[in-house]
Amino acid sequence: MSAPEHEIEEEGSAGYERVVAFSDGVFAIAITLLVLGLDVPDLPESRAPDELAGALRDLGPQVASYFIGFAVIGAFWLGHHRFFEQLRRFDSTLLLLNLAFLAFISLMPFTTGVFGRYGEVEAAVILYAANVVAASGFDTAMLWIALRRELLPPAALAHPGLMLLSNVLPALVFLCSIPVAFVDPGIAPYVWIALFVVSPLLVRTISRRVEADG
Repeated sequence: MSAPEHEIEEEGSAGYERVVAFSDGVFAIAITLLVLGLDVPDLPESRAPDELAGALRDLGPQVASYFIGFAVIGAFWLGHHRFFEQLRRFDSTLLLLNLAFLAFISLMPFTTGVFGRYGEVEAAVILYAANVVAASGFDTAMLWIALRRELLPPAALAHPGLMLLSNVLPALVFLCSIPVAFVDPGIAPYVWIALFVVSPLLVRTISRRVEADG
């Protein structure tokens, strides 16, 4: 079932380009704000030679959270970029879903900062994981709407199930890390590594099998 024609913005139109530019702007600001969560050690000059190295070591969890946040937002941006690169038109439903998705992207500098400062507290880990799950959920919802309303080119509609699976994997990985955080918050981030190691391998394996069966 297609959306009404008056709701559709075609690729290349002013409305379409504004959505893409606005989305890229949100991503750029969010990924820049991550570094502002890193606190420069404030030491008297007389103590800096002896204490700066230790103070920098103490920043280790915040630096680690910065790179985790950068990788997650970067992965979302790459997926969003590929999606809009394929998208030929969008309607008002997709526009609203994109706004909701960007709301959770813009929240990530805050949740990343909380995780960096209180990474051993289960509430901080769960907050960050829930943020990623919510963003991934709206990201997948955009893809589902685009597939259902045929807003993508025919070539992109060949294997919709595989596309949805690759989109929903981040949500599943971070969702699985939430019960782990209740047991040991320190272990949960290692579960997230699966997002960058196991997930691409799984999608690639399923893709090859689908192509072979086809």
